[in-house]
Amino acid sequence: MKRKRQEVRAWAAWRADRGYYVIRFLRPGWTKARQEKTDPLLQTRSVRNRRIADRQAAQLAERLANTVEIEYLCWARFCRRYRDEKLAGQPKKSHNQWHTARRAVERLLQPETLDDLTAASLSEFRGKLTAEGLARSSVASYLRELRTALNWAVGKVEGYEAPKVPIPKIKADKRAKGRPLTREEFDRILDAVEAVVGKDRAPAWRQLLRGLWLTGLRLGQGLALTWDDPNRPHLADLDTRAPLLVIPADHAKDGTAREIAMTPDAVAWFRKRPPTRRRGLVFRPLTRYGQAARQEATGKTIAKIGRRARVWIRDREKLDRKTGQRVTVAQFATAHDLRRSFGARWAPYVKPLVLMHMMQHGQIKTTNQFYIGQNTARNAAAIRAGFREMQKAIRPARRPKRRDQNVTNSQKGRRRRRRPRPKA
Repeated sequence: MKRKRQEVRAWAAWRADRGYYVIRFLRPGWTKARQEKTDPLLQTRSVRNRRIADRQAAQLAERLANTVEIEYLCWARFCRRYRDEKLAGQPKKSHNQWHTARRAVERLLQPETLDDLTAASLSEFRGKLTAEGLARSSVASYLRELRTALNWAVGKVEGYEAPKVPIPKIKADKRAKGRPLTREEFDRILDAVEAVVGKDRAPAWRQLLRGLWLTGLRLGQGLALTWDDPNRPHLADLDTRAPLLVIPADHAKDGTAREIAMTPDAVAWFRKRPPTRRRGLVFRPLTRYGQAARQEATGKTIAKIGRRARVWIRDREKLDRKTGQRVTVAQFATAHDLRRSFGARWAPYVKPLVLMHMMQHGQIKTTNQFYIGQNTARNAAAIRAGFREMQKAIRPARRPKRRDQNVTNSQKGRRRRRRPRPKA
């Protein structure tokens, strides 16, 4: 049920210290009234007349009622202001996150003013998202976006006070949502490319998959990678002894510009391109219409290739909207699993700080959490090898057996007594 709209309240209040009436008004969503003087033209004896002051208060309330929704608390106008002022210059990911949260609010709550978003309505919004089967992490992400927007409105919308947003607490799950791929699984993915994208476009898509496998770049960075553009991710000093992958701040996840040393196998693969052809984008996957594939469409296509290759990653629960029941579905390889494979291949051979540099992590705990201690098979082999080394250090070395080592002391004595005496 739609909540009844609050009206603007205005009333006359006598100021004994000043000797005349003032008008106090309260907008929807305010908890504290504000004060306004009566008409300056009436600063005579009539300003002390209660009837005239009440008439001015009614006129002020009517004027504010006609402008409050359009000028101050209108949800649509607020969304435009937030997009043009707050999100201006922000990464595209920030725009997408706000757009997703805003659409969910408009679909489930249908707010007309900011006053419609109260603590009770936001709690109801959280419950509806959970009932739809949305993951707890996604519900928390939606509510965080709303909290940021409503807190921004406090200083921009006159008299607005943001409600308390009920963000659910999420237990930290240190397990990754995917797993590294083996070489055999990656070969199966390459073989399945042609069946998904067609024979003509298959070489460009295989090149993209090989590039992600060898560099460990995120999908957006791989699609933006160039040979020579300094304003985008690009390859630098490719023909020297220390080639680099340069990631500008605009294309980094944490907003930090980086220069990443390339691995030898990636350098050898990139050098196969003749220097005269090193222009523009490195990877050019095309759609079926011959246009450059965008990041979202590229990710979906790679997921289709992983499904076609039957590279199973894990089983996860999903809400079936037709039946309303949770069902278990299989998750197959995606583009990010290629990045995980890169980190897992190099984790045993480089130090954690070097791997953090290669994976573009902002903190070493991220590297330790997902790449150092996640491979249980490798950890088990290392534990067995360490146990063998420990046993060698604890046990003393065995001495070679003597001829009489198995002879008891009594037998030794008998042998001594039976020994013949030397002749005189």
